[in-house]
Amino acid sequence: MQTHNFVFNFDGSNTKTYLTMKRAIILEDNPMGVSNLKNMLAQNCEDVQITGSTGTIKEGLKLLEQPETQPDIVFLDIELEDGSAFELPDKLEEINFEVIFISAFGKYTGQACNYSSIGYITKPIDPDNLKSAVGRVRPGRKYWTRERVEVFEEHFRQHPNPVQQMVVPTTTGWHFLKISDILYLKGDGSCSWFFMKNGRKFFACRVLREYYELLSSLHFFRIHKSTVVNLNEIDVFNNRESVVLMKDGSKHKVSRRTRPYFLAVFRKWGKGLGDGDADFNPPD
Repeated sequence: MQTHNFVFNFDGSNTKTYLTMKRAIILEDNPMGVSNLKNMLAQNCEDVQITGSTGTIKEGLKLLEQPETQPDIVFLDIELEDGSAFELPDKLEEINFEVIFISAFGKYTGQACNYSSIGYITKPIDPDNLKSAVGRVRPGRKYWTRERVEVFEEHFRQHPNPVQQMVVPTTTGWHFLKISDILYLKGDGSCSWFFMKNGRKFFACRVLREYYELLSSLHFFRIHKSTVVNLNEIDVFNNRESVVLMKDGSKHKVSRRTRPYFLAVFRKWGKGLGDGDADFNPPD
């Protein structure tokens, strides 16, 4: 569905621009919450058309199956009147929409969404966060929603246990990967490169800082402003040159600013430092 706006030029003429509408339904069991979200969308996301809302999984399935209400986006509360949002994917044969979670759980929900690359907005709703989440939705794209919701649920339910996998958005879709298979990451402007144990590498659509925030508690360390390494995959640290040698043979400089912090972590693993090379073998 397309609507059009007119942009007026300096010469007095106007240019017609087209806006692709995104159809959305709201699955939220709080009527006040539904009303507030509708108002926020009307004020901040003119490209979103609400085609239905309900507070139950049963009625939500009906909305998802009717052609006139089939959405590009589902705004989804985690707990509904008749069950959990995680039950929804199991009841659908095909998922051709993006999910944006709406939740008051805050920190833990946000972490789970970041690991699974699923959009989320917290209550009370921030207009900028809402516009950002909606802006990432591209109608007609293959979303891999079912698989990403599974990763989200894993992280959400097992907190505070160590997480095992994450989903990384790329220009062509999503990569599903085990965190322990990451060797190191390299920053590249507003994007990042992932280098894996099996020799593969891929380009990801977020800045290195965001990935480090996710991985810093999982034995990853930012040795340079452009490099994050998996501490478990360091083979040798050259103290004289301030360089780490990874198990794949690659070498990476430890910056002067981060060196004291890196050495503290190095000593914490129980290794002494010589003038030359030192093995860096963290315990399992």
